[in-house]
Amino acid sequence: MKTAFNDFNKINESNTNEKVLFSSNTPTDIIICGTMFDDTSDFMITDDYYDFNVTINGSKEMEYGTESDGFVTIVGLDEFMKNTSSKIEGFDKDKLGGIGVESILVHNFIGDAKLRVNVDGIGYIDTINISSSDLIMYDTQANNKDFSVDVDINHGEIFDLDTKLYDMIENNPEELKEFFDTARKNKSRNKFNI
Repeated sequence: MKTAFNDFNKINESNTNEKVLFSSNTPTDIIICGTMFDDTSDFMITDDYYDFNVTINGSKEMEYGTESDGFVTIVGLDEFMKNTSSKIEGFDKDKLGGIGVESILVHNFIGDAKLRVNVDGIGYIDTINISSSDLIMYDTQANNKDFSVDVDINHGEIFDLDTKLYDMIENNPEELKEFFDTARKNKSRNKFNI
């Protein structure tokens, strides 16, 4: 298996320590899904459950940890809602967030969603060669280093995709709009409201 991290030398060249996974120039709603979607993923952390972080502009103060089954996929909300149960193995909207795999909704996402891998004692490392088949864990553990995985976004409002929110998206767009407006008005954050 190829090594994705150039022997763990910290990369100083611009942007080689980030890999763009998803981009949008206009506000859109996306789902960052802690599993495969339609038998594909944007990257693979391990072959078992592992957490990852969602950050905003690289800020650890704006960091939210979420759980995956080792795979992470980013899809548009409309695509996610079409036949979700047939595209995510074992999907049950009544158990969202309760099965070791979580998804989050990023409302009004603009810009890039980027993969960043932070290795203990080294910092952010080259991720330019990471593909969906790469096991990040094996490359890092071979060097006896702990690591964390971030999906960094430029802008958006981040919410847990729980059963209540899923039902609003699926069945009640007016209630969903009111939910977003109230969160923004009160500056209450289901996660981060930017």
